[in-house]
Amino acid sequence: MVAPKKSAAAWWLIAGGLSLGFLIDQHRLQPWAYQSVIYASVFATMRPAMARRILIPLAASVYIYSAAGKFDYQFVHSVGQEFLNVPLRWFGMADAIDEGTKATLAHGPPVVELAAGVMLLFDKTRRVGGMIVVALHASLLVFLGPWGLDHSHGVLLWNVLLTVQAWFLFLSPVKDDSRDNRLLYRQLFRLPFRRDSKLGLRQRLGRGVAQCLALGSLLVALIAPASERAGLWDHWTSWALYSPHSSRTQVEFHRSAIGKLPATASEHFQADEDGDGWQTLALDDWSLDSLAVPVYPQARYQLALARELADQGEIEKSAVRCKVRSIANRVTGRREEQLLLGLNEISEALNDYWLVPQ
Repeated sequence: MVAPKKSAAAWWLIAGGLSLGFLIDQHRLQPWAYQSVIYASVFATMRPAMARRILIPLAASVYIYSAAGKFDYQFVHSVGQEFLNVPLRWFGMADAIDEGTKATLAHGPPVVELAAGVMLLFDKTRRVGGMIVVALHASLLVFLGPWGLDHSHGVLLWNVLLTVQAWFLFLSPVKDDSRDNRLLYRQLFRLPFRRDSKLGLRQRLGRGVAQCLALGSLLVALIAPASERAGLWDHWTSWALYSPHSSRTQVEFHRSAIGKLPATASEHFQADEDGDGWQTLALDDWSLDSLAVPVYPQARYQLALARELADQGEIEKSAVRCKVRSIANRVTGRREEQLLLGLNEISEALNDYWLVPQ
């Protein structure tokens, strides 16, 4: 039994629309949107019980890869301590604990997250793992909410949706009947059914191809994140969430060129503290202010953004420079740096990314 044509078409419309948006601008490839494309393709092609079975390992992998990205020097010395400082401030203890102790304590959340992710993979421990996941998202809502770090509403909403997902996938008792899975469908979508026997040969072949595409995207999402540290898969599509080890580009324009840039960008230049005439564009602040989302955390994308800004503003080739920083070393936190002077060097570096993605 599968969803009606209208339902499948709606899910494919969601998947196709989001994918087209990614192709037009990679900035739209936010983690929630990437996850939505995979889920939509599964909902459009799979029986409900099968959809649930294959989404469980994908959902578990999000927590496993996310936790793995946090066993990292950069996390425990920056974002991890920011999270830790929220409850410490409530009790007036933020300055009472030294940095070394905070770095040690910052390992706690990824340990819990990793344990929960592994527990979700097994029937006997899935319910407990689901409870831990719900608690993790509840704590994130507190830490990231207006009473904590005051992150955007989009971040808070995604955590709410992941809490709902945890209930349906890991906690809610669902009758797993391969012949008739009405209960799960009614819980998730409130949609009717129609039987496979009513499908013609052509429709069955088309559905088979669609299922292969959905399964292919699912397998990529499960396996590819393991190559993130090698620079072969992007940080956000590897669920490197709240993990500041990602590659990045520091974009600088000469002060003589700033007036030619869009007003939304020129408002986010940092002060020229050393007086050399070069000012850094705060990409994160610009993105959050203009689009309410963080800038795509990839050196390649940020470098391309610098070139596009220079091209649109008809900036002189020598009036822009970039410092490209590699993925941080997991143990030491150090990065390799490459200074690119002018548009020619920036363009050459971007051409290299086609051969060596990072």
